Amino acid sequence: MKTLILLCSLFICACSVAPINTVTTARPLGKDNNQGTFGVVPTGLIYTRGVTEKIDLSLGAEIQIGLMFSVLAKINVKDGGENGLSIAPLFGAGYGADLGNTKSLFSGLVLSYRKDSFEPFLTGRVNWVSWKVDELTGSNRDDLIKIPSYKKTFYYGQADVGFNYITQKAHIALGVHGFLFPENQAYAPFFDVGYRF
Repeated sequence: MKTLILLCSLFICACSVAPINTVTTARPLGKDNNQGTFGVVPTGLIYTRGVTEKIDLSLGAEIQIGLMFSVLAKINVKDGGENGLSIAPLFGAGYGADLGNTKSLFSGLVLSYRKDSFEPFLTGRVNWVSWKVDELTGSNRDDLIKIPSYKKTFYYGQADVGFNYITQKAHIALGVHGFLFPENQAYAPFFDVGYRF
């Protein structure tokens, strides 16, 4: 089985993919509320704004092999509030200014269940990627060690599982990213801190 568990596997396999950082709650922010999130693995920043009571829009940037930029919309269809199940589909796009000049689209679903200050979550996504793999030189390919696919366009899955610890204005999320690429798999832990304002 081609499973990479080392922390560095994320960076080895994350060259020219869709954005990796994602939402860790299905609950909406609420109209005109804001949140800034700093994530590790990969390192990135996400700014989220509640554009309606049920729809949040996020803009993000993260460091993979190069910079990856993203836009993401989350639409809450069930809000469990402070104690209950929340459900939200999500949709987004990304552009990677890295070795492969990546363009990506993705969609998925996030489920979260808040009980007081704890909120387990599960996020699943399908990602479509278009990149210039044929322009990578032999040395670039050697630097990458393992790349997600040798095809110019491909699909892959991402699943994130973990939990949030929530305070009045902030949250801390701990979890694991899982990736199912066409030619390999990878797993890596992640951590993020968000502040609502």
